[in-house]
Amino acid sequence: MTTTEQKIANEHGAVPSDDAAISDVLTAWDKVFKSLQVRLRTNATLVASDFRLSIKAVVVVFICIFTLVGLGLVVWVTLLAGLTYGLTAIGFHWLWSFLLVLVLNISALIITKKILTSALNSVEMKTSAKLLFNAD
Repeated sequence: MTTTEQKIANEHGAVPSDDAAISDVLTAWDKVFKSLQVRLRTNATLVASDFRLSIKAVVVVFICIFTLVGLGLVVWVTLLAGLTYGLTAIGFHWLWSFLLVLVLNISALIITKKILTSALNSVEMKTSAKLLFNAD
């Protein structure tokens, strides 16, 4: 007998004795399924906790923004009132003081509008929206 014939005879004659029983396979799949369930529950808990934390952070940020805007408005109005009072105390007519305050406010409004427009144009996502919503 040659070595090739011996290998073929060994392959046909030798039946592996460690075949897995169906109950072992089912037990293994049950363990895999339960571990996936545990992982999904853990991930869901983590996502829910992160979401709650993110909501709290957004609320805190909005409160801080509103507080800063309110304080900024108080400071701006105080400065304008002080400027108006100072100009009228020096001897300027109240109309000129009013016009100067009006010009300062209008210029601040124009500068703020330009900054806002520039910021909105820089975060524009027209191309992405077009790709997402136009299914050609």
